Amino acid sequence: DADQDVVDSISQGDKIESITIEGDTEALLSKVSELSMWNEVLDERFPS
Repeated sequence: DADQDVVDSISQGDKIESITIEGDTEALLSKVSELSMWNEVLDERFPS
């Protein structure tokens, strides 16, 4: 699967520049408060 090839090609030190979520996002968006908290932690630990 092409998507798995992308995942498998990630190496230590690589940086994620963007993430695109396709399809039904309802379950993810129902966790918006958790997402905000995760983003705060990621921003603190991995500043741009």
